[in-house]
Amino acid sequence: MKRPSPANIPRREPGAPPALSSPQRSQWLLDAAMGGLSNPTQVALRLRGALDRRALDGALAAMVERHDALRTVFPLADGAPRPTLLPANAMAASETPLPSGGAPAAIAAEAQRRFDLARGPLFRAALHRLGDDDHLLVLTAHHIAVDGWSEALLTDELLA
Repeated sequence: MKRPSPANIPRREPGAPPALSSPQRSQWLLDAAMGGLSNPTQVALRLRGALDRRALDGALAAMVERHDALRTVFPLADGAPRPTLLPANAMAASETPLPSGGAPAAIAAEAQRRFDLARGPLFRAALHRLGDDDHLLVLTAHHIAVDGWSEALLTDELLA
C-alpha cells in the first residue's frame, strides 16, 4: 500500500471544523437510525486480588487524556455532525451493583445503555463487585470512537 505524501493530504482551513471520516459518518447515521442503541464495543475484565481503585481510576483517566477519540463528541452544527474534542476530565469507573443475572447480565446491561453522540461520554467504565477481592470491569465504547483494532490496544494499555 502506497502511503500518501503530505502534498496529497487535504488541508483544513485554520479554524474550520474537522469533517467526519467515512466510517464515522456511517456510525453516526447508524446511531441516528437506531436512536442511540447502536453497536457498542465492549471489553469485560475479571480483576482478582486486591483492587487499587486509585490506580485503576488513574489509568482510565490517563487513557482518556491520551486518546482524543475517547473524548470526541458529535454535536450538530448547520445540520451536520461536527467532531468536537472535549477537555480531558478525570475519568473513574462507576461502581455499579451486580444485576441478579450475574456477570453476563451486567455486560448486557452496559451494552443496552444509550450513547448521546452530541454530549458524550462515548466511553464508559463500570465496575461490579463480585466478592471481596473479585471484580468485573466492563469497558463500553460507542463504535464511532473505538473499533475492534483499537479496542485491543486500549485494553493492553490499561492492563499495562
